[in-house]
Amino acid sequence: MTEILQPDDSFPADAWIEPASVAHQLSHEDLERLTAEFLEGGATITEVESGKRNDPPRRPKDERHDAETYAALVAHGDVNPYLLPDQKAKLDKIHAGDSDLVAHIAVRLPTKPDRKALLSELQCTDCKLQRLLRMYFREDTAADYLRKKHRPLIPTEPRPAKRRGAKPMSQERRKEIADKLRQAAEMGMNKTAARHYVGVNHSFLEELSIEFSLTFPKTINRKLNVPTEELAQTIKALADTACLRHIAKETGIDPTIIRRVADQFGIELKDGRAMRKQQEAA
Repeated sequence: MTEILQPDDSFPADAWIEPASVAHQLSHEDLERLTAEFLEGGATITEVESGKRNDPPRRPKDERHDAETYAALVAHGDVNPYLLPDQKAKLDKIHAGDSDLVAHIAVRLPTKPDRKALLSELQCTDCKLQRLLRMYFREDTAADYLRKKHRPLIPTEPRPAKRRGAKPMSQERRKEIADKLRQAAEMGMNKTAARHYVGVNHSFLEELSIEFSLTFPKTINRKLNVPTEELAQTIKALADTACLRHIAKETGIDPTIIRRVADQFGIELKDGRAMRKQQEAA
């Protein structure tokens, strides 16, 4: 049977309080003594090496190539000495591919060619042209007219509404619509049902509500009496192209009341399924 050796715990429990030391560890006194012996032997200290980094230092992001021409950029190939070999090879490949295009742009810039004509001559896209201008002609003001202008995504000033033939609504017409909305509110309709019933949008309803002090219930009161004649005219106008569910959605009135008024005035309500089948067959 193999015996398992037990570890020798010779360290005290509070050994972690003081720094650990070994027999061959050098102290500052040892370093000073060895340095003095080295100098007494006639030697000299010319360079004191410090620790070396394992990772190469990165280049700041805001630093860019600002060479005026491609020739100057090639002559100063050590613009970024911290590039890794694969990064430098990739950058050299990009510069080699851009050399002909950059030379052509440098020749054509004094004549101020049109951007479209220059793109046709270079046989490249506008994105590539903008990259060439940023890399090789950043400080050249003669190329400013070729640069793409950045416009804000959101306009700084609101655009005025362009409505042809729009005329301001008279106060009499606004009061007439407000009376219809007040009548709809007395019938028990909420804001959604009232604006569908009268035929106005939500913003105009809110505007009239503030101007004429209109109040609407939060939910539709289906127990109140609805003017059957006006409701019958609305149902008859919608029954030709809409079913019961769509009429209830447009008017905001309970389908039971719509069916009762339709039966009272002899209005035929179309079946939604039959209408869908006819539309699919057509």
